[in-house]
Amino acid sequence: MSSEPYKSAKTVFWIVDNGSSHSGKTSIARMQDTYANARLIHLPVHAS
Repeated sequence: MSSEPYKSAKTVFWIVDNGSSHSGKTSIARMQDTYANARLIHLPVHAS
């Protein structure tokens, strides 16, 4: 996220599964606090 093209992008969508390390609202807040232009998108729970 600190290099181009991500650094200057208006929005970067970060797609993740539902693993315990990045599930829930805490992970969304942590990502947006660290990278203002990042949006954490979770896959559906039953997605393979």
